[in-house]
Amino acid sequence: MKSIMRKMLLVLCSSMCIACGSKQESTRKSSGSAHRVEGTVTTQQAPGADSGTMSIQQVDSFYQSFDQSLEQANLRYGKFAVDFFKSAVGQDENEFISPLSMYYTLGILANGAVGDTKALAETALGMKVEDANRFLFDLQQKHGDSFNNATSVILNSQWGGVNSTFQSVMDQYYEGSVKQEDFNNAQKVVDEVNSFVASKTNNRLTNLISSESVSPDTGFIAINALATGSEWFNPFNPEKTEMKPFYGTKGETSVPMMKKSAGGWYHDDEAQAMFKGLNDFVVEGDENVISKVDFFAILPNEGIDIQDYVKNLTIEKILNLKKSLITEENYDAQANTVDVHVSNFELPRMNLDKEYDLQQPLANMGLSQLFTDQADFSGMFANASDRNTAITDIKQKVTMEVNEEHAQAAAATVVMGGLGSAGESPTITYIYHDVFFNRPFVCGFMNRDEIIYFIGVMQNLTDTSGGVQSSNAQPSQSTSKQLEVIVQDSNLNIRDIPSANGELVGKAKNGEIYTYEEVVDDGQYKWYRIGEHQWVADGNGEWIRVLP
Repeated sequence: MKSIMRKMLLVLCSSMCIACGSKQESTRKSSGSAHRVEGTVTTQQAPGADSGTMSIQQVDSFYQSFDQSLEQANLRYGKFAVDFFKSAVGQDENEFISPLSMYYTLGILANGAVGDTKALAETALGMKVEDANRFLFDLQQKHGDSFNNATSVILNSQWGGVNSTFQSVMDQYYEGSVKQEDFNNAQKVVDEVNSFVASKTNNRLTNLISSESVSPDTGFIAINALATGSEWFNPFNPEKTEMKPFYGTKGETSVPMMKKSAGGWYHDDEAQAMFKGLNDFVVEGDENVISKVDFFAILPNEGIDIQDYVKNLTIEKILNLKKSLITEENYDAQANTVDVHVSNFELPRMNLDKEYDLQQPLANMGLSQLFTDQADFSGMFANASDRNTAITDIKQKVTMEVNEEHAQAAAATVVMGGLGSAGESPTITYIYHDVFFNRPFVCGFMNRDEIIYFIGVMQNLTDTSGGVQSSNAQPSQSTSKQLEVIVQDSNLNIRDIPSANGELVGKAKNGEIYTYEEVVDDGQYKWYRIGEHQWVADGNGEWIRVLP
């Protein structure tokens, strides 16, 4: 192979939309939907699946096998996500990155890789590139309404035509365009890239690359845009936010600490956790409300060093924490008593801007060959077998904000490379757990199937939001109290007025704790106002329990 240096540029962009931003709807066909026709099932296939008609027994077997393989793929991606995060964590630093964006990048690279480079990329992906393609495709099919994703690849027209196989994969699995441009006109290419990134990130990321980044020797530019987020399902009350200490690894600081209570307690032997849903949700099963995306925060127990905790963190630990929720226990049927767990959360406002050089972290994951003259990504081109394209630089820039109303983040990664380089209610005992995130903790975003979109660690925080509301603010006309939704078999309707004739505006989650500001009795129900134009009804004490 020739060792003439030719630069290439790979740009990956991932971001979270602001709460009011519009979300893109997936235009792909649903994979795996089935239609019964007189004892047979005709399936609508994902790319690469065999077409035809299967018996009901065959399709049941197919879906059982599919579900098992999908679960394995989820775990393998989860391992990558945690390993990638751990590789980027620095001593005393706050970190926040998007492993899913990096995974999309590796998927694109693996499809354009040749020989040992392809095998190395597959090792990092944790599966064959064909399986990774299907995993990302199925992720988009099932969760495409919980995150925005778009890809585009621009090839240097002087390097030859587009490889038809690479083009087909990008079309089928990544829904990404592949085009060619004359890189002699660097400014045109730069404008196209920056416009794409800005449009996919709600203008939160602009001017990602400059004309100095592109030259006639640049091989290609690939862009992936990823976005997720919305307002909280149950927002924090700004009036309860207080300035409190945060005990970081570099010392004590004062930060605005938001407060919220929730039914149940997430914990294991090493940590306590919070999984708080964003406002977009789905109703599954018997009207069970599930948030499409959760913000999660994991607080190691006192005495456990955050660096040690992160070093030993695994995807299994995170998933087991998610499953550890205890709502009530020790029910005594004879005495008719029960213990109910309530978590009192305190979470700091966060506003983070970071920029990473990821070459060393990826090398730590065993990908150092991608940065040498042994790398070969010529599979993107129709006639480029003599161009062993190596990655020479990779960076990621991140912005993240968490406050009382919403949580949002944005990330952009730039990769540079070159060729050669029921009954009577029991007596309740409430057990309150103080889960105060006032020392270093892990946090991130995941979907309802525990696929991690973003993950990070907060080790030292300062107040960049201007503090809390002025002490001269007018107090509320009514005393705020808390109530717990105790609907057992379904979720409680939220209406815009205190009447059963009011418009349905949402669902209150079973076990969730809400603050109410006003009570209205219409003769049929007692109505509690839990937000602006948000009312829930108490059905004779069967639906709502007011906390002491």
